[in-house]
Amino acid sequence: LLYHFTLLPAVMTAVYTAFLFAQAKARDLWQSPLLPAHLLVQAVMAGAGATTLMCSLVGDNSETFLVSNLVLGASLLVHLGLILGGEVMIEHSSKAKERAVRLMTCGPYSHVFWGLGMVAGGLIPLALIVWGLAFGLGVYGPIAAGLSLIGLLAYEHCFVLAGQSIRLS
Repeated sequence: LLYHFTLLPAVMTAVYTAFLFAQAKARDLWQSPLLPAHLLVQAVMAGAGATTLMCSLVGDNSETFLVSNLVLGASLLVHLGLILGGEVMIEHSSKAKERAVRLMTCGPYSHVFWGLGMVAGGLIPLALIVWGLAFGLGVYGPIAAGLSLIGLLAYEHCFVLAGQSIRLS
């Protein structure tokens, strides 16, 4: 029952955050039309990760555990695709946005972005979920959930700092 009452406010909160970022007109990195969708995917990813961790803490290996792992894997895949296809590998609309992305991918935030955000928080959890679905989730699901939440935090850290690091004048 709680799920049905909180779903719409949760979606609205995740998407509303994109509009808050968009109000910072001088921060080109945050002006992406994909940002509302990306923040929604990140909210789904965080919810699935938290549900997976909670299921493992209470010893619940039911359908909820399986579904949360499937949702986590799917949202991880979309999240990684939006980062690579929507930010890293495209031609940018402005020099400021290009510089901000370069700060994330090649500059001072690159170790956190690639190491924690993409590999440890994206690719490894995705591989663990696939491995777990093939051979039994067991311990792989909670490890993947924890890593994906750490990776999400690392990516957001880089995204916010890189957006703010470009000089306005």
